[in-house]
Amino acid sequence: MFAMAKQKKEKKPKRPFFSYSEEKMNDAIKAVRENGMSRKTAAKTFEIPRSTLIRKLSGAVPLKRKMGPRTELSPAEETLLVDWILAMARKGFPVHRTNLLTTVKKILEATDQEVRYVTGMPGRSWFEGFP
Repeated sequence: MFAMAKQKKEKKPKRPFFSYSEEKMNDAIKAVRENGMSRKTAAKTFEIPRSTLIRKLSGAVPLKRKMGPRTELSPAEETLLVDWILAMARKGFPVHRTNLLTTVKKILEATDQEVRYVTGMPGRSWFEGFP
């Protein structure tokens, strides 16, 4: 007889990830803390997940959304490094990849930060993601 073709199982649509802005979340937190609005009403009014609002209000989750691994250098160190690169380029000495990575390694060693790299210095992916 005829072989029945397998029917593909329909996938459930994925839930939206971060379907709200930080501004809406901050407004909801302010409404609950300062205006006495209930958490449920604030979640509906500002169109944010109630469970997330509750976790942020309790302090279980940081108020500022930060994704990905932690940065190796502080914002001040990154700014200083960018200024150094630009100053070297203005003087006619462009900073090459090896020079930059070696300098970052020295900064990490000088500030006694935990180095998460096998070679002790950032690799290609760090270099490509650097501002």
